[in-house]
Order: sequence, then structure tokens, then C-alpha cells
Amino acid sequence: MVFIVGLDYLLAIALSNPTGGGVSLAELLQTVGPGVAELVAAPGGGVAVHGTVIEDPGDVLPVSSGRLLLLVGAAPDAPATLRSIERARAAQCAGVVVKRRGRPLDALVHAARAADLAVVSAADEIAWRQLDALLSSALASALAERDASDDDSGDELFSIANAIAAVVGGSVAIEDLAQHVLAYSSIPGQRIDPLRRQGILDRRVPPGPDDLEMYRRVLSSDGVVRFPQFGEELPRAAVALRAGTLPLGTLWAIEGEDDELSPQAERALIDGARLATLHMLRARSAVDLDRVRRGELLRALLEATGVPEATWPRLGFGPGDRVAMIGLAPSGSGAAADGLLITHVAREVGRVSHVLRPDAPVTTAARAVYVLVAGPRAAGDAARLANRVVADASRRLGQRICAAVSSEGSGPRSLPRLRDEVDQILRVSVARDGGPDVATLADVQSSVLLAHLGDELERHPELRHPALAALVEQDERNGTSLAASLLAWLEAQQNVQAAADRLHVHQNTLRYRLRRVRELSPIDLDDGDQRLAAWLELRLRAPLPGSPA
Repeated sequence: MVFIVGLDYLLAIALSNPTGGGVSLAELLQTVGPGVAELVAAPGGGVAVHGTVIEDPGDVLPVSSGRLLLLVGAAPDAPATLRSIERARAAQCAGVVVKRRGRPLDALVHAARAADLAVVSAADEIAWRQLDALLSSALASALAERDASDDDSGDELFSIANAIAAVVGGSVAIEDLAQHVLAYSSIPGQRIDPLRRQGILDRRVPPGPDDLEMYRRVLSSDGVVRFPQFGEELPRAAVALRAGTLPLGTLWAIEGEDDELSPQAERALIDGARLATLHMLRARSAVDLDRVRRGELLRALLEATGVPEATWPRLGFGPGDRVAMIGLAPSGSGAAADGLLITHVAREVGRVSHVLRPDAPVTTAARAVYVLVAGPRAAGDAARLANRVVADASRRLGQRICAAVSSEGSGPRSLPRLRDEVDQILRVSVARDGGPDVATLADVQSSVLLAHLGDELERHPELRHPALAALVEQDERNGTSLAASLLAWLEAQQNVQAAADRLHVHQNTLRYRLRRVRELSPIDLDDGDQRLAAWLELRLRAPLPGSPA
């Protein structure tokens, strides 16, 4: 009952409005992230920022102490822009934000330094409205983080952790997806172990050999997941923090002295996780929440659970809008099935697309992340966005990320076709090295065709030639390379020299192997159709016994 009352109280404070002063301009730009805006010039001693204001040359600029003046539509070397510096100084602004658009900043920087103002250069491709929202969101985030470090006892997440620990009996930690400890319980007498103490001190969970598997289990579960005691680590229970299908983090609790989780404790974990999720969502800007909503709408359309005609306009698209789809997935054997890795890919995709294409909804499925781009040049815009996302995500994750860009479609009825197209591209892209990181169907057409033919052979095994199967089995049994030699010869268009070079053998050795193939197999290698069928089946069986590395 105490916990229920606590939930009502915590819900009230979780919905309250945050307050706070300014933050340093350098901290603000770091929170926004690289590639969005850069500090070109700043007065000595740093700059404290309290907000933003957009310049309207036709109006009197009010006193805007500590705010950044967004010079919308201004050329950085124009006389009118230099006059705006004086207006900003008179209004006590902290600095100005401009876009280079290929023009020099020297005169603007000189005037700003004389006026003791900072100069920030924003990326040309970011809309001013979006930049304003990003700066405001980053300012709120920085203030919230600073307030939490100044007074932990007043932070809502810490109160939630304490409320759960009072019921469960053990220490509670709330983490983000990067395993940073956002909040922890501190009630007297709570059960705790060295791992939790270290996580609290470092504000990050110490790495362990089984971390990936543990977090996968928690993030893929809809309920409480329990882990037994392991060495000094006491038994734990965990639950995912999730807004719809969007993972936000995890909540972990050390179990009480009896190493049992009562129904009341399990309910406290689930209710506490919901409340923590509410707080984490409230900490996001309205722009972020709208992105979550639009991502869920796109997911509903892709899974055929939404009504196309009703859902499409809610995504912000018109009935005749041209669209193209991007699919992204990590490469490598098993990587696309790694739910935790997919989650990290989704986070990176959302971060970049939020800046470059805030109108593009993003959603996550089991094996890929999907982005829908609309516009008169949808396919070209999608390709540019995909290249930027792949470059950034691959670098930050230390993992090759593949992207598939579809052809264009129109309206919601085209989405199943576009998704099928990107899925086919990703299927072959993630499974091989050396191909393009960003591909269209034209780039991998032959590989996709082979994959479809392989599917047909799987569905209809009677189409396989028994003589080829016997040849492969004989190679496996005797340690020979007849099937691999036949495939190399077929791929070299019956050129013995080229095939022998590929196999690293003498031409006479290859000729002997081909004679053995003719002796052991009824396949007529002088018949073009039979050669094609043999090549196809052997190609789909690769790698074959004895194939060169």
C-alpha cells in the first residue's frame, strides 16, 4: 500500500515542469552532437546560454540575456548580417547562429569578437525550425542532468528507485541503453553487492563476460527476468524500460535476503518501470515524442496492423507523395538477429535522421531498422541519408552497417513492396563482405536472383540433380575436390587456364579432375543448359569441399 501511495506522488512530480538556469555554450553544442553545429568563436571565459531567439529584422529585438540569436536566412558576409551583431549586443544575447552556405565567416567573426559575442556555425542541411528545437531540447537535457548531479535526492528517477527498493529489499539501479546508471536507490538497510557499489561510484555498470546475453534477455522480455547468484553478484531481477516498441533502458533490483521475489515485489518492479519510462519520456522534447509516435505508426503500416488510408496522413504525408524506404542492419553471421545490436543501430539511425530528415519516420523490427523518406526526389534523398547514417553508425558502433535503398513508391499501398525490396537487398548485403555498404536492387540484382533460386531449390529439393549431390558427397568422403573444380571451370567459362589459376593447381591436374567428373556423372558438360543448371546448383551449395580460401 505504501508503494501505491508513492506511485501517485511520484507520478505527480514526474509530470511537473523542470526549471533551471543556463549552461555553457560548449556543453550545449556537445549535447546536440557533432555535425549539427560548431563553435567558431567565443569570448574569453566562456558563454552561458539560457535559450534561443529568432531574429526578425522588422521587429525590435527585446532584451534576450544569455540567448542565442538565430540569424535565419542571413548570408554571413552580408552588411545586414553585420548590423545584426550590433542588435544582438544591444539585446544582451550570448551569441549568434549562422549558416555558412559556402561563404566566408571572417568579417562576422571579427564583428562578433568586438561585441563580445559567440559565433556558432550550423550545418546547411538542417532546417532552422529543427535546429531551434534541437538546441532547446539539448538545453533542457543539460539542465536536467546538471540538476540531478547537484541534488540527487530531488530527482524523480532516484525517488522511483527508492520506492522500488523499499518493496523488493535490495538495491535498485535504473540504466540507459549504454549501461549508464541514471539513478539508484539509497534507502538504509538495502541489500547490495560489490558490483552495484562499483556501478554507483562509476555511474556505469562494470563490464562483464555475460553482459550482452543478459541485456538481450531483458530487452526482449515483456516481464520480469531473474538471474541467479553468481560469485559475489547477488541474485537480480530486471525489467525493460520501453515506450511501445522503443527500448529506453533497463531497471535492475537485487533481490531480498530470502532470494525470492514476491508477487508484491514483482508488481513494484513492473509499476516502477512504467513510471521510470514515463519520466524518461518526459525528459525528451516534444519533437522526440512525436518521432516515437510516427515510428509506431510506420511500424503498424509495415506489419499491416494499421489502416493505410487513416494512418498515412498522420505520418505527415499526402496521398500522392513519392516515398522511398531505407532498411539498415548490421553485417556478419548472426548480427542481424542480435536484438541488442539492432537496438543500438536504431538509436544511431534515429540520432542522425533526427538532424538531417526530421520528417522521416523511423521504426525497428526484429532484424532491421526502417526509415521512410518522402519528397519529389525521394530515392535520391534516401540514398544520401543512408550514406550518412551508415558512415556515422559504423564508426560509432565499431561494426559494419549495411543499408538498402528502395525504388520509389506512392501512397501507403506501396509500403509492402518497398519493404520487400529492401529486405531482399539486406539479405544478401549483410551476408557477404566486399559489397557496397549502401545498395539498391540494381547493385545486387544477381545476388538477389540467386537467393530466390536457392529458395526454390529449398522448397523443391526434387529439382536438385542427384548426380551433383553424389559428387559433393564423394568429395566429402574421400577428401577430393571434383565439385569445386567443376564449379571453377564453369565460372571461368570453360577456360582451363583461368580455372586452374583460381584453384592454385596445374592445368593437367584440373583436366584430370574434369575427366573424373565426366566418368562419375551423367551430366553432359557439352550441353549449355546442363552446364547452366550444374553451375547454379553448385554455386548455391558453395563453399564446396576443397574450395580455395
